[in-house]
Amino acid sequence: MERDFTTTTKSAYPGAYQPKEQAVHRQDDSLKPEGSMEHSTTHNDTYKKLELNSPTQRFRPPKAEATFEDRPRMEHETQTRRDFKKHEGNHVPRAAEPAPVTIDITYDSRRQFETEQKSKYPGYDVREFEVPKSFKRVGGKYELPSVKMETVTSQKADFKPLDLHGAHVAPIHNQGTLQPKVNAKFDDTTTNKVMFKEHKVEPRLRHYDFVEKQVYLPPSERFGNLTTTQETFVAKHGEPVKSYRPEIKAIETEDTREFGTQHRDTYKPLLREICPSKAYLLALQKSTAGEKQIPPIPVPTN
Repeated sequence: MERDFTTTTKSAYPGAYQPKEQAVHRQDDSLKPEGSMEHSTTHNDTYKKLELNSPTQRFRPPKAEATFEDRPRMEHETQTRRDFKKHEGNHVPRAAEPAPVTIDITYDSRRQFETEQKSKYPGYDVREFEVPKSFKRVGGKYELPSVKMETVTSQKADFKPLDLHGAHVAPIHNQGTLQPKVNAKFDDTTTNKVMFKEHKVEPRLRHYDFVEKQVYLPPSERFGNLTTTQETFVAKHGEPVKSYRPEIKAIETEDTREFGTQHRDTYKPLLREICPSKAYLLALQKSTAGEKQIPPIPVPTN
């Protein structure tokens, strides 16, 4: 079933369309060649094409086939390989192991350990050989020594510092001359300046007719810059294409519109009277403001 896409707007406003422009076709010529045409020329009659039975083939020399000879085997054995031949079989060298442990730990029924260190060095009996007492002074307050520490060494005694103030020689400064300064001008005369002197060129006098200075007066008429091409070929400006789209206007309605809904009509808020004390306070405020009578203010219930 085919769907109909025609709408009310499309059927009501069909629109005006510009007719399609037709292409300009060339008319047939009135003058046409008649009779038989002879197209033979002197060149075609003199140089005629020779017909051959078979076309010529291009000679191509045969390609030389590449020949490969077996080369002798390369002698890669060196003096080192000849002297130090490889042993048969691939034996991987074994990794180095640590030295054997010298401490032999054995267990007996008494759970005692006997080591080589303990057997070689049994130690001393502390009951027979007591620990010597410390010779450090016990008690007493530390006091600073009254004698100065001797810090003179052989280096200090042999190499003593020398006093060089007397051996100092003051530098000699150049004292100024007593001759007065002469502000003489520097003589910059050279052989080149004497031999090649600068000759000033005098301006050349030009002889011409005397022309009185005239004041330029611009022309009052407009410059005629219109050409024959501009007068002959006048430009024609095209008119803008009018839109065929109808103007969108809102529909005017005379009746009033009702915005009430069924929900608003069905569910209306409940009103309750305010508290008497609150009504009294509101009436008191209104009376102070200038109003005489205050109607009760309904308050909607929660």
